Amino acid sequence: MVLPKLLMPAQSEINAAELARAEWLAEEEKEIQSQIIKARDYHDGEQPTFLTARLKEFLDVSGDVTFRLNVCRPIVSAITERLNVLGFDAPGAEVETEEGTTNPQAEWAWDVWQKNRMDEKQDVVHDGAIRDREFFVIVDWDDENGMPRFTAHQRYTDPQVDGDGEGCKAFYANDDPNQELLYVAKRWVEVYTDENGKVKTRQRQTLYFPDRVEKYFLNGGKWEAFVEDGDNGIVAWTDAQGKPIGIAARHFRNKDLRAEATEAFPVQDAINKSYIDFLAAMDTAGVRIPYTLGFIPTTDGKPLAADASNALKLYPGVQIGTTKSATETMVGAIDPFDPTKLLDAIDRQILYVASVTDTPVSRFQFTKQIAAEGTLKEQSEPLFAKIEKRQTLLGNGWEDCMMVARRLANWRSNAGLDETIQFQTKWADPRTRTAKDMKEEAEAQRAANVPDEEIWRDVFRFDEKKIARMKNSEEFKARLALMKSAQLMNSANAQGDANAQENANGE
Repeated sequence: MVLPKLLMPAQSEINAAELARAEWLAEEEKEIQSQIIKARDYHDGEQPTFLTARLKEFLDVSGDVTFRLNVCRPIVSAITERLNVLGFDAPGAEVETEEGTTNPQAEWAWDVWQKNRMDEKQDVVHDGAIRDREFFVIVDWDDENGMPRFTAHQRYTDPQVDGDGEGCKAFYANDDPNQELLYVAKRWVEVYTDENGKVKTRQRQTLYFPDRVEKYFLNGGKWEAFVEDGDNGIVAWTDAQGKPIGIAARHFRNKDLRAEATEAFPVQDAINKSYIDFLAAMDTAGVRIPYTLGFIPTTDGKPLAADASNALKLYPGVQIGTTKSATETMVGAIDPFDPTKLLDAIDRQILYVASVTDTPVSRFQFTKQIAAEGTLKEQSEPLFAKIEKRQTLLGNGWEDCMMVARRLANWRSNAGLDETIQFQTKWADPRTRTAKDMKEEAEAQRAANVPDEEIWRDVFRFDEKKIARMKNSEEFKARLALMKSAQLMNSANAQGDANAQENANGE
């Protein structure tokens, strides 16, 4: 089954070659969406597991709960919990004031970020991009609050592949994500009330181009222009001078456009199977199994009933008796086996997961042994390398959002911000640093004559407002005055020495 010509500009005419290519791309898109849904399911623990009837008796698998030992979620969370935007730099926008150096553009960007509550919402974007492979943020104008607004959207998945029919998809030149982004499509199911007052649903689609926004709805299997507020379904997305604002929907991508836990999916199935085998073995052979020869013990001393209603249940402390002689009967037990080998197999599989995903073994916490501090740091280096690469990829997305937001602010509220200035996303250091670590790093940089302002920014991660306050403090001013006094004294001493040497040479 071929997916409908999903998320393509409506009312376009294509030839036979283009149609064949479109169908091929549709099949490829279908596979991509299936992988995204699998990534979401495995992250949430919705994984295929098969329990025996006996295990179902004592394991709670009711409702949406499936029995599993989920190792996919820590692969994602090991990265995303260390992705924290601290602010934005805007090199070249610095302004000298009486209170010190400030950066109005960086402060404006941080103000937009905070007012959008992105300290919390950024996690939704980061988690989605790393988990699924990509995510989106749509930037528009909030008329009520008079400011840019950020809204997160997931990647689109079609109901034909068990998706929810909502989300965005990016379209690049030649279908190559390394080339120019042409447009982004958003599709969703809208609930509306028709002219007769009846509540209905319909499929909607919006295409975001650099200079316009096109709106459609599905009518009888055909996409038609969605007309509202007197427009023709196409809304100009340009400023007062007619310059394009830029694509409002920004694309956040994981490395290689892959779900982070992809390599773990097959091993995850094996881990679940091994854990179920372990529980089944524990249930049947993990404890002593008593047996009787020559008689069947019952609760009432009578022969075993056809429905086994009088069968004796064995539990600690119970006594078994019979009227038969000792030579005719026997009571014994099968000793339990050592289940640790099964656990060792599970541990080994988790080690494989850690290896193929560059996730520290300590993230899974499946052993009581704690590695030394140096060993933990060494194990974490591949993870830190991954995080720094994701900071670059996701940081590009946030910078794109801020540039669109700035163009909107200039257009809608005459913000007067210089649009040639580039934003740079500032991230929290993914490595856990103690106060001692930061102090030692700061002392090393001071020894290399690095200015205090750069140390505050790069080592201690202070924001621009705090740096400005510190530079304006009496303590800092006194320190500067003392440093200048020392420099003047050293200069005077050096000059005096030079004069004395000159006089000596003259004599």
